Amino acid sequence: MTKINKVYTKTGDKGETSSACGKRISKSHPAFILVGKIDFLNSTLGLVRSHATHTYPLFQWLDKELYTIQNELFQIGALVMTFDKNIYLKRKLLEKNQVERLESQIDEMSKNLPQLNHFIIASGHPLAAHLNLARCATREAEGHWWTSHKDFHPNAMIPVYLNRLSDYFFVLSRFINHQAGKKESLWKESSPQ
Repeated sequence: MTKINKVYTKTGDKGETSSACGKRISKSHPAFILVGKIDFLNSTLGLVRSHATHTYPLFQWLDKELYTIQNELFQIGALVMTFDKNIYLKRKLLEKNQVERLESQIDEMSKNLPQLNHFIIASGHPLAAHLNLARCATREAEGHWWTSHKDFHPNAMIPVYLNRLSDYFFVLSRFINHQAGKKESLWKESSPQ
């Protein structure tokens, strides 16, 4: 007889979950909410990777880049959910070079893009549109960081990384549209009536 590994444990049925160090916390705890927002972002990137590898051969190079980011988001989630200082200090912290890698890629892509003088309305190539969803999810996670974690979390690179990541997705969406020959949709402010 085959033993089934059950996904459900029923231990969270009363509103608590296990943290990365084994401590039980409420599902309303800010860390749990933040990890949920990061998970949503990570899943959005999974969607982008799926489209990039299976639907748009021109953009298959995205798969490796986004996989790296997905791993870094898991790294952030593990740090956020670790409440034991001794265990926390044994984990790999987010580092400055991870932010610098994003900055370097932003600068490289920006070289080939037209100068931006207006706000852009998300549209164009489907990958660009999905990357704008990722950008919004990143901003939401970053905002939640500043309302819930800024005063007690020791890894100061996490909010910097999230801030740069939203910039990265914005420029990457522009780059995808440019590569695909899609014209950017600019916001035109309506005149007051």
